[in-house]
Parts: sequence; C-alpha cells; structure tokens
Amino acid sequence: MEHRGEIAARLFAGADPTQARLRGIDWSATALGPVSEWPAQLCTALQIILASPMPMEVDWGPELIRIFNDAARVNLGAEHLDVLGRPWAEAWPDRRDTDEPALRAVLEGHGARHVENYPLQVTRSGYQEQTYWTVSASPITGPDGNIGGVLATTLETTAEVLLTRRERLLRELGGISLSTARTPATACDALMRVLGQDRSVIPCAWIYLAGEGILPPQCLASTGMYASPARLQANFTDADGEDPAARVLASGQPRLVAGLQRTFASGTFQPNPLGPLLPEEAMVYPLSAVGQSAPDGALVLGINPYRRLDEAYRMFLDTAARRMSATIRDAGFLEAEQHRVRALTEQHRHAQEQAGHLQTALASSRAISYAIGILMALHKVTVNEAFTLLRTCSRDSNRKLYDVAGDVMHTGALPRAAASEHRPRPRP
Repeated sequence: MEHRGEIAARLFAGADPTQARLRGIDWSATALGPVSEWPAQLCTALQIILASPMPMEVDWGPELIRIFNDAARVNLGAEHLDVLGRPWAEAWPDRRDTDEPALRAVLEGHGARHVENYPLQVTRSGYQEQTYWTVSASPITGPDGNIGGVLATTLETTAEVLLTRRERLLRELGGISLSTARTPATACDALMRVLGQDRSVIPCAWIYLAGEGILPPQCLASTGMYASPARLQANFTDADGEDPAARVLASGQPRLVAGLQRTFASGTFQPNPLGPLLPEEAMVYPLSAVGQSAPDGALVLGINPYRRLDEAYRMFLDTAARRMSATIRDAGFLEAEQHRVRALTEQHRHAQEQAGHLQTALASSRAISYAIGILMALHKVTVNEAFTLLRTCSRDSNRKLYDVAGDVMHTGALPRAAASEHRPRPRP
C-alpha cells in the first residue's frame, strides 16, 4: 500500500509553488483526511484543475475545503497559499456572507452558478486591488449521484470593466451640452456632476478657475468631498508645504501629488464606493481659458486607492483632463461671444436711438423753416421776427415749437388767438 506522502506526491506532482505547498500539507490533520482516502471524483477534479492554465478551484465537502491551482494563486496573490486545505469560511471570513451562500447553494443541488464581472479585492501586487471576475461554479457529482464539492472556474475581466467604465465617463464628459454649460463656472459644475455619477473611476475632483479680475484662481466646484471649496483651497498642499495648484499654474505641466490624507482633516472626503480606503494621491492639471497662452486654472483628479497609477490609468486621466479643459474653454468662448453679441446689440440700439433723434430733429427743423417762410410772406416780417413770433406762440400756448410750426404749415397762419395777439407791425 502506498504511503500517503507518495500518493500526495503523485497527485500534486507539478513544479509550481501551489503544488509544492499542496505536497507539504498534512492532509490527515484537515477535514479532508488522508489523501489515500479521498474519493475518486475529488482526485479527478484536482487533476483537471492542477493541469489547467485557467484559474480554477475545488471547494470540497460540507466545509467547502479550498484547493486551487497555480493560475488562481497568481491572480489572488501569494499569501493565499496559506488558505489551501482550509474551510472556505476561514479562508475568506470577510466574504463569508456574500460568496459562501452561492457556493453552498451549488453544493446543496440548486444548480450551477454563473456571475459576470464579479467585484473582488485582492492583494497581489503590494496593495489592495479592486478586480473583477467572471465566475462559473458547477457541482462535482459522484457515482452515486451525490454532490461532493464545487468546481469553480474564474476569468479575470478587470481590464474590460475598467475600460468600459472609463470610456463611458469620457463619452459623458465630452457630451456635456453648452445649453447647460454656458459659462466656465456652470461648466465646472456640470463636469463635477458627471464625475460624481461613478466615483469608482475618479473618486474625487475639484477645479480652480480665475474669473475676470479674480486672481489667484478660486476653487469653484468639487465632487467626492465634504469640504467647501474655500477649505479645499486653503488646505491643499504638497510634501513641501506648497500649493500644488500654484506650482502647476507656474510650470504649465501636470503634477502628481501624494499625501492627501495627511493634508486634509478627517471627514474631508466622502466614503469611497469601493471600500474603506480613501484617495492618497491626485493628478493636478493646468487649465487655460479663452485667449490665454498661460494657464489660469487647475484641475485636481483624485486617484482610486484600489488601482495603481499605471500607464493605462495615467493615459485615461490625461484624456479626461483634456476633455474637461475643452468643455471649460468652449464655455468660455460661448460666454465671450455672448458678451460680444450683447455689446453689438447695445451699440445697434444706441445707433438706432441716435438715428431716430436725428430724424426727429431734421423733421422739426424742416417744419419750423417752412413755417417761418409762411409767416415772412404773410406778415412781411424778417426771419428773426417770424421765429420770435413762433417761439412766443409756443410759450404762451404751452405747446412745442414743432407743433406750432405744424399748425402754420397746415393752415397757412398762426393759431387764431396767437395771430391777433402777437402779429408784428409790418415794416415801412
């Protein structure tokens, strides 16, 4: 009869770290018992997963004892080797209430399970990382028809999920209508609302912008923060105690800033939708307004603490910053054009008023000239005497000179009362 160590060595014959660890476990001290007593369907399932390049796992028995292959170890992290051969509830106590019920349902004969883009936080690259997986769990059935365990196959979809979410956010940032972002200030508000719809992508952000006659730029809008814009502006410093926004404005180049939790007081950041970790780093980008070559604003984009700032993440943030800057710049163009149109409209209105006044003055002057001519011919008076006659009649009748002249033009004489009272003596 083979020694149990020989049986384990033959079953776990691979050279990878996972199978080396499996060979070294004293299985007789576990709920599975000696390898020599394991059922055939368990051994067959293990042979399948240990030879597979796909991340796979067997959860066996009522306690769901975990045994996974090396591909799963690579994806989950080296520290997961310590949970080999242990019950599922002990291996992942923090996920006992969320994940174990689904596996137990398969074990109890309620059918296979398939979940796409399932969120899972793992520590495999030196930090707690948010990942996503497509998981299929199928029952392992023995010759008697009884289910002895669960075979789980996983496929990581983190890259696809992140790409989808980032592309959606970029589309929404680029789709902000100028009807709702008619000024740089309202554009900032609209941009922060879009970012706030999915803070798993960008957990927090705030914008500095200069207005007409307002220097230095002021913090106008934010998302993912409890602090007021004034507090954000007053407390945002880098490791040297300098204002990162001011440094970006001076250099015109983006800048990575660390130590956000050191900089800001507790309670400044809103809870992270992915977990308890809060942003520690942010990228600060310069913003340029209409007609300005030098930046006169800054955009701060918080970095998700559950994602490392790799090349893909940095490219996404750069693209998001460019789109947000373009939206603010377009709103500035629109605002400047609105000011120009209002100024032209006011100039046009003033010109029309001036033209109307001039037209009225010309008509009045023409009527008075005609009336003076009539009075000169009628009363044999000089120009000055005829004008005096018109002016005196206008004053005594409390009527405008233009109206009196109009009466003279229509009747050919002064109003009757005025004519008898103010008619001058003819010249000899």
